Amino acid sequence: MQASTLVLALMLAGAARAEEAVAGSTSPAAPMVSAPAELAPAAALDTPTTVGERAEPAPIAVLPTAEIPPLPPLEVAIETAPEAVELLPVLGELPPISNPIEGTPAVGSTESQPETGVATAPAAPNVGADQAAGIAPKAPDVAIGVASAQPAMPDVAAGVAPSLPDAPPAAAVARVDLAGLGRALELALATPRGAIARLSETERGALAGFYRERNWAALFVDDNGLTASARRGAERMMKAAYDGLEPRTYVLALPQDATDGDTLARTELELVGTLMRYARDASQGRIDPQRISASITVERRPLAPAEVLTRLATGGDIATVIDGFNPPHPGFLALKRRLAEALDGAVDMAEKPRADAPVAIPPGPALKVGARDTRVALLRSRLGLVDSGTVSDAEVFDADVAQALKAFQRDNGLNPTGTLGPQTIERLNAGLDPATTASVGADRALIGDLVANMERWRWLPRELGRQHVFVNVADFSLVIRRDGQIAHRAKTIVGKVAPERQTPIFSQNMDHIVVNPYWNVPPNIVKKEMMSKIVSTGGGSVASGAWEVYVGNRQVDPRSVDWASTSPNAVSIRQKPGPSNALGNIKFMFPNTHSVYIHDTSSRGLFAQDFRAMSHGCVRVHEPFEFANALLAEEPNVSGEGLRKMVGNGGERYIRLASPIPVHITYFTRFFDEGGNLVTRQDIYGHNARLKAALGL
Repeated sequence: MQASTLVLALMLAGAARAEEAVAGSTSPAAPMVSAPAELAPAAALDTPTTVGERAEPAPIAVLPTAEIPPLPPLEVAIETAPEAVELLPVLGELPPISNPIEGTPAVGSTESQPETGVATAPAAPNVGADQAAGIAPKAPDVAIGVASAQPAMPDVAAGVAPSLPDAPPAAAVARVDLAGLGRALELALATPRGAIARLSETERGALAGFYRERNWAALFVDDNGLTASARRGAERMMKAAYDGLEPRTYVLALPQDATDGDTLARTELELVGTLMRYARDASQGRIDPQRISASITVERRPLAPAEVLTRLATGGDIATVIDGFNPPHPGFLALKRRLAEALDGAVDMAEKPRADAPVAIPPGPALKVGARDTRVALLRSRLGLVDSGTVSDAEVFDADVAQALKAFQRDNGLNPTGTLGPQTIERLNAGLDPATTASVGADRALIGDLVANMERWRWLPRELGRQHVFVNVADFSLVIRRDGQIAHRAKTIVGKVAPERQTPIFSQNMDHIVVNPYWNVPPNIVKKEMMSKIVSTGGGSVASGAWEVYVGNRQVDPRSVDWASTSPNAVSIRQKPGPSNALGNIKFMFPNTHSVYIHDTSSRGLFAQDFRAMSHGCVRVHEPFEFANALLAEEPNVSGEGLRKMVGNGGERYIRLASPIPVHITYFTRFFDEGGNLVTRQDIYGHNARLKAALGL
């Protein structure tokens, strides 16, 4: 009885060593101990299990008989292996492993085993005879309990405690039938559901072609199930709010331990489809610009589906790949960083409101230097004017308040008068919660503005051009950027606020310049602004030598026309080159459907004003020949000074550019200046408010 207990304990001790080696990793099982050349090792299991079956680890190899040590006396064995006896109460159930010795039932099977809780050990094999015959000894049939499954044991003779080597990790056993998964993917794509069904037909076609080229190999599933990359991708998309996107659009519920092909195929496609949706939204925006205004005709260019899938397959770290779907422009990235601060701050505010939350400025009469009002103390606080002890009355509107207020007005696109009026009060109170005047409201307004401006960045081409012109309508300015640096900055005059007069938002390539230009008056200006005066003056208003008037295709003397019976649709007018020409001395052409361009003006004094939405839609540029000089810095045969010399020298002069220059007419109400300061501009056309509403902000 004592010998039987010892044999059982020794077997369990050997099994424990093997089990520890197998359990050391959750995926690969231990490789087999190598056998001598004359003994072929047992074959490893290489057939993946199907759903519902239990995977069997690779069998443990037979120890060569030549390595079995001499048998010690039973008493020595008992003394040298006391730990084996202690293992009995703690081992518990272990998974079944097929016995590698042919003809021996698997440990844990019920073949020829008693129905008692512990099986008795069978007689030890004839070791000497086996060695003489050159074969391995037969393992005993042992099981702990009929219902308990135990691993196969190494060869141990009854009453013998051999020295067993620690088993290295066992060979990996596939949990997923990858061939079956490929078939399931093909079938699932043929019957799209969830995220795949929400893709466009073009995107689904690209997805099918992508998997077909991969021979239906999954991106985010290996032979152990969903990969760590799959979970990192799902987690990264849950942070979409920090990209200015809606995270609820990209929520995924990934199964924890799925191994069946159908579940994994659907999960793979749901993940890939959601990533493609994210890539589309991140690269081109969520809102069609035409919903905001008919004058916004940007050509959105989302990443091609094939490029998205290629990046997912070959781009390395999934979080970095997802980041790359967003615009790469420094202006976008700066807003994104500020958005992260605002979002984190909003969370902090929700948990613990700040004691210094700004207070709204109440309405009232306009205030300027010399005025006394209780609101001045609030204004000082809002403008960050710290009481240095020199202010005798905080309610007096003094020169310091006026200067600080001018700076605020200038930064917010208002006329810097230094007077506190209704528009300035409205801007000071923008975003404050009207009920509590807590700064949570200000943060909410800031977050909405940041997200809306980030959305407009998505409408721009990913490549703006090594050298390009960047017009910001809301800022009344343009810059020339070359190699990421600002090469020139200029004031602009843009279209009026009326919808039909607004400067359109689009991108196009400048390909030529015209010096001494004619102004071909747009037909709508002829009809709406000129015809009534032409009729009332009998053509006198356009009778000077500055105008050419056509009825049909024939040039006419405007005083000879019966204007009362002439259809405005038949009339066309153009202004001759000269000092009074509305286009000034030069225009910069980038052909487009709006007939809009950048040009000089004869009304140059208007650039002194702060609010400069005054044109019929074109962009007037301050100091146009300085602009031309910077623009043409890399042109081989022309310069701004050369163009200036052409002014008044003959008729129109056309200069074709050797390399077209991209022009981007944009609309940003929040952006960072060169000093790293967040700048706010007035929403002069209402584009920002409508976009925020469309985004649900």
